[in-house]
Amino acid sequence: MAGVALASPVWLYQLWAFVAPGLHRSEKKYAYAFVGTGVPLFMGGAFFAYKVLPTTAKVLMEFTPNGVSNLLPLDDLLDLVTRMVVVFGLSFELPLLLVMLNLTGILTGKRMLGWWRGMIMGITVFAALATPSTDPLTMLALAGPIWILYFGAVAFSLVNDRRKRRREAEGPDDDEASELDLTPRTSVRSRPCRRTGRCRSSRSRTGSTVMTT
Repeated sequence: MAGVALASPVWLYQLWAFVAPGLHRSEKKYAYAFVGTGVPLFMGGAFFAYKVLPTTAKVLMEFTPNGVSNLLPLDDLLDLVTRMVVVFGLSFELPLLLVMLNLTGILTGKRMLGWWRGMIMGITVFAALATPSTDPLTMLALAGPIWILYFGAVAFSLVNDRRKRRREAEGPDDDEASELDLTPRTSVRSRPCRRTGRCRSSRSRTGSTVMTT
C-alpha cells in the first residue's frame, strides 16, 4: 500500500495520458478542475492524518499496563501510518464526488441536504471502521472534517442548482432554441417561359429521355 501511495504521481499521469486524447475541450476543462481540487484535498487529508498520528499513538500506548514495555514492530508502525494517510486522504475526496454527481445532473443539492442525518451516521460508522485504532479521538478526527466537507459540497450544489434554474428561466439553450427544419427545398427558381416552343420542346425531350432510361 505504501508503494501504491508513493508511486501515485506516476500511474496517475499514465492514466491521464491514456484518457486525455478522447476528451473534448470542455471535458478537459472539467477534468483539470477536478484534478486540481482532488490533489489538494487528498494532501490535506494526508497532512491531517500526519498531525493526528502522534496523538493516536499516545492514546494506544496508554492501554499498556504499568510495568510492561510496549514494543511496536516497524512493519506494524509503517502499516498504521500508511493506512491512516490513505484512509484520511480518500475520505477527503467525498465532497468532490458529490459535486461531480451534482454537475452531471445525477444528484441535486436539495436531495443531498435531505440525506444529512443518514450521511452523518454513515460517515461516523465509516470513520469507526476505517481507522486502524479503536480510540474515539481518531474516529472523531476523521469524521469531523468529512462532516464539514459534506455540508460544503451541499452548499455548492444548492448554489449550482439555483444558477441552473435561473439560466433555464432566462431562455433555452442554443441547441433547444429552434428545431431543425430537415424538409428539402429546391434552390433553383423556375424562369418563366418566354417562348412556348422552347419550353414544350425541353419538356418533351426530358420526357423522352426518362422513357428511354
